[in-house]
Amino acid sequence: MSDEFSVNVPGLRSAGTSMQELGARLDGRQESWKSQVAGSSAIWGADEEGSLFEGGYLEVTARLGELLGGLAEAFGTVGVNLGVSADNIAAADDATRAQIHGVQQRLGRP
Repeated sequence: MSDEFSVNVPGLRSAGTSMQELGARLDGRQESWKSQVAGSSAIWGADEEGSLFEGGYLEVTARLGELLGGLAEAFGTVGVNLGVSADNIAAADDATRAQIHGVQQRLGRP
């Protein structure tokens, strides 16, 4: 077992970008889906059964739209946070590298 820990910073950045893109695609699709649902109310008819079906159907689809919107937002937030993490890790690596280089110079080592 290794005692090493490493992070693939470019991979982390790429994953962050992918998560943001996924969130944006999901948001766009759920908005399109909500428009389709809103425009389909005539298909179940205006009679009592159709009205009952419509009420339940629209309630469930509204809730589903809220959930999908929240999921899309969460994907976007995770993507942003992965990018921030990648930046922070890279900055910490650079600072550590500079400190080690400074110590090496003071010790007379290249």
